[in-house]
Amino acid sequence: MKRKALLLNLLAIVLGLLLAAGYSYLESRRHIEQGCSLRERELRCAMELGRYSDSTKNLTAGYNYAILKKFAADMNSEIEISLSLEGENYLDSLADGAVDIVVRPISDTTTRTDILPSDHVGDLARWVVDGNNEIALREINEWLEEYHESDEFKPVHDLYVKAIKNPFLMAENGGKVNQLSPYDSLFRVYSAKLGWQWKEFAALVYQESRFHIEALSWRGATGLLQMMPHTASRFDRDNLLDPEENIRAGVQYLLRLRDIFSKRVAGDQLDLFTMAAYNAGEGRIIDCINYAQYKNVYDSTWASICSILPDMADDAILEIDTVKVGKFSGKETMYFLDNILALQEAFNTICPE
Repeated sequence: MKRKALLLNLLAIVLGLLLAAGYSYLESRRHIEQGCSLRERELRCAMELGRYSDSTKNLTAGYNYAILKKFAADMNSEIEISLSLEGENYLDSLADGAVDIVVRPISDTTTRTDILPSDHVGDLARWVVDGNNEIALREINEWLEEYHESDEFKPVHDLYVKAIKNPFLMAENGGKVNQLSPYDSLFRVYSAKLGWQWKEFAALVYQESRFHIEALSWRGATGLLQMMPHTASRFDRDNLLDPEENIRAGVQYLLRLRDIFSKRVAGDQLDLFTMAAYNAGEGRIIDCINYAQYKNVYDSTWASICSILPDMADDAILEIDTVKVGKFSGKETMYFLDNILALQEAFNTICPE
């Protein structure tokens, strides 16, 4: 009888230990699963990667924009991605739910305890979520692990990490690439709408932004083609961070400019005048044409415009009735066009296809 009682006591102890262990396990699992899922919902993301300033940097913003889109699609979620402007801090917005993910540079060694950083995103950045949202962090890290092991990861990642830094030096050294940028397919589609060679269009984009989607000028021009928001709004485009939206708006504007100058310039000069107006504004280029006609030197070529540009910078130009916008040095626009032509030649050299 005593032996039976002892066995029962031992069994009770073992069962108690098992129940305690099971409770502890369930508690730990419950803790790990705190937060809310990123699946099947509208996600809001912000990229805090620093102001665009150095063309030698990797295309970090472009890469993160692309794979955030892919992540959202795989989560069956909609996503809105914005760019943090100077002085803005979105980390504080994680706790109140204003944003779900903030993209931070890999070099950011923040010690804040109220946020959770993901694994490295292709050695370029980390995605940060609220410190209480461990479910979101797990989903992100699981997705990143799967994506990094996929066949898609390396070629896409390398396009952004190994972005062309100096086309002229690369051409001089005999370098060759199969793609100029992650956006070549867009360049091919939209250059055709202009009747341009795609590398001519790529040269314009590179001149404007060095292929950085986050490029932002002091005037507020944004994205790959440095579109002004009020200009893009004419064409019902408002997401200028999105590569295709930005390019589509830029092409619609270029088509409008081309139509304006199509009856004023020689056919083989139309591209030059269109790009000059894209840089300087249509009003300034029309002023130049009118003044060249006033001086009887205009022959429908850009060269004839260049011949009168010194006069356009002089105070005396303000006395000419046909000059409506005002003085115009034109040096920046001349450099702009010369560099695009040189870039196109370099692109043809390093990417023959």
